[in-house]
Amino acid sequence: MNRVYFLDKVDGGLKQVEADDIISGEAAKKAAQKVGRVNWTNQPLADIEVIATSWL
Repeated sequence: MNRVYFLDKVDGGLKQVEADDIISGEAAKKAAQKVGRVNWTNQPLADIEVIATSWL
């Protein structure tokens, strides 16, 4: 079920990008850090992989 949820969120995100309904990377980092679930590094792809695998 976690995989289905994750894939649904990815699909929703892609639709937002297509509709140009996006925020800056800095705004996204600040929002994620507020909820305390993400510690960003200077390696964005590695960060995304860690987040994605923790949700699966």
